[in-house]
Amino acid sequence: AEDGIRDVERSRGLGDVYKRQIKIHVSDKLRENAIRNAETYAEMVKGSFKLGLGIVLREASAKEVNKIIGYELGIIPRQGLKTIIIDSKRLAAIQPLPLKKKPSIEKYNGIYLGMDLDSGWPVVIDEDILIKHMLLIGPTGRGKTTTLAALIENSLSASKYTVLGLDFKGDLIELVPREIISIVYPIDYPINLLVKPDFISKVDWALMIASLLSKVLGLDNKRVANIMNTIVDENAFKQYSDPSKILLDPDLAVLANAIELISSKPEYDKLLNIISSNTIFDLKGYGIAYQNMYAGFIVSLTSYLVSTNKLRRKLIVVDEAWRIARLDSLYNLIKEGRSREVGVILASQNIEDIPSELIENIHTLLIFGSHNDEYIDKVSRILGLKRHYLEQLKRLSVGEALLLSVSDPHPVYIRIEPPTRLENMVKHKILKY
Repeated sequence: AEDGIRDVERSRGLGDVYKRQIKIHVSDKLRENAIRNAETYAEMVKGSFKLGLGIVLREASAKEVNKIIGYELGIIPRQGLKTIIIDSKRLAAIQPLPLKKKPSIEKYNGIYLGMDLDSGWPVVIDEDILIKHMLLIGPTGRGKTTTLAALIENSLSASKYTVLGLDFKGDLIELVPREIISIVYPIDYPINLLVKPDFISKVDWALMIASLLSKVLGLDNKRVANIMNTIVDENAFKQYSDPSKILLDPDLAVLANAIELISSKPEYDKLLNIISSNTIFDLKGYGIAYQNMYAGFIVSLTSYLVSTNKLRRKLIVVDEAWRIARLDSLYNLIKEGRSREVGVILASQNIEDIPSELIENIHTLLIFGSHNDEYIDKVSRILGLKRHYLEQLKRLSVGEALLLSVSDPHPVYIRIEPPTRLENMVKHKILKY
């Protein structure tokens, strides 16, 4: 489009020249069909621009195509070019594009994230992208929790998935409308590591608890083995029903900071029902050991339900995900969830806290800005991004982030749209759920 726009601007007496590219993405099993479709769509676009805007477009040269491909692959920087990408699926009803009017969000089928900082156009991701998992990375106060709240609200409003959230600090529940999701507390849904649910086999139960003890509490293998000898004993709960006896056991005493996990009477049926609904667990106010073990247990139980086809169409949202990021069950959930329509959305401050095997299986990343060079170096090293893409992170404000997707090698800098506080709209009868 570059020369065509330059000629039009010169004829109108415009001083500055704005470069634009229009890229049409097509796909087909046969190369010949793809070429033929691309040529057809190109003629449609050129005709629409000529008739609607009086702009004559030309096809890019081989040299220009090489530059475009280099940018697509993330090899070369953008160099100031503005890009319009047209999905071939939407070309059937193409209309002349107005110069200033932005596209209507209602025409998209997906989850609205915010606005593209470069073009000002809305950024919408397909709802099914969520089951391919998402990771949010950024320093405190940059907008991770606000983004999680917006994702929850938009998902419950526009997608087919129910949500299960884990909130360690109580910040997330302050942003999500209570009318669309239940806030529950561990005290109402107790668990006990000494009591196996009827629907889980002994082997699966032992593996689940052993992973919690080693990957969440950080116990050594010998201590885990000793505790597991007690846990697999069917009479253990009766033997240790008195909490004071637990503290006398040299191995179980390590769980003293989370005594409720081995002394409470569990109600697993209630827990199953609440996991299946739209729920956020509020873990604020509990000790760190208890918080991490309880959250890890919920993730492990969810992973088991997913692997046995007892839970589908679910989004698992975890703020402060570093606490449970090394759980085997979380890795299994991310690996198996996609095929069972279960997505995982994690948020953490430090990208080094998230194991590389998790990152490799996550489709979409949101990297929030920071002025800290060490933070940017870590992101660059782990994600393998070019430095010129990450320099922009220093210029991003609160609520702005770099969006990366496996399906699109372009980084997109976006301003996140915060939650709408639907709670007030419902109270004032502006909106009804």
